[in-house]
Amino acid sequence: MLAKKLDISARDLGDPGASAWRRVKAEPVELAGAPLGMQPSAYISVSRAGKTVGRVNRLQVSSIHNGREIGFHLEWEDPTHNLEVNDTNTFPDGAALLFPIKGDAPLITMGTESQPVNAWHWRADRPDRARNNVAAGLGTTRVTDEDTIHASAVWLNDRWHVVFTRALKVPAGRDEAVQFSVGDEVRVAFAVWEGANGERAGLKAFSPTWHSVRLET
Repeated sequence: MLAKKLDISARDLGDPGASAWRRVKAEPVELAGAPLGMQPSAYISVSRAGKTVGRVNRLQVSSIHNGREIGFHLEWEDPTHNLEVNDTNTFPDGAALLFPIKGDAPLITMGTESQPVNAWHWRADRPDRARNNVAAGLGTTRVTDEDTIHASAVWLNDRWHVVFTRALKVPAGRDEAVQFSVGDEVRVAFAVWEGANGERAGLKAFSPTWHSVRLET
């Protein structure tokens, strides 16, 4: 996957409807349901037995950088517009990007203590915000920052369009955030939560393998 270098403002980079996003190629990403056996809670595993996990099975992903910031545009089909918790079986839609911070971090376990991962997490109940999370294994995810990552989301014609943007470098959060350099490649994985299917926490659709993204020079 190529993060195309364009002369674009941070404002346009973060706009899902900006014309620049129609100028770059979107790559398909196949998703699979997270295994119930990997859920950190035994209750969740038992309560979801026999039910589908990971209703969204395909994403379209594109990326742009301007030499200072990078953006990722995620698009997927979703006929339901879930913005809040409703009783106990409907939750907000959501999406996330996952990056290894150091080493050959395993994707399926959300990293390890010595090889943590960095997640950018968006939920539809906070459509213009994203959280920076770090994890060092299943059940260890914690929020570290709510200011460095920006998000913007539009639900149109039964499809979500969500853009994440962030500065290439976050020196103050080096141990808790992926760092980008023009010309380099980074690995990334993706996740989507379908709120109408009761998906939350570890119940999600995700890309089972890392994808490579190269920042164009």
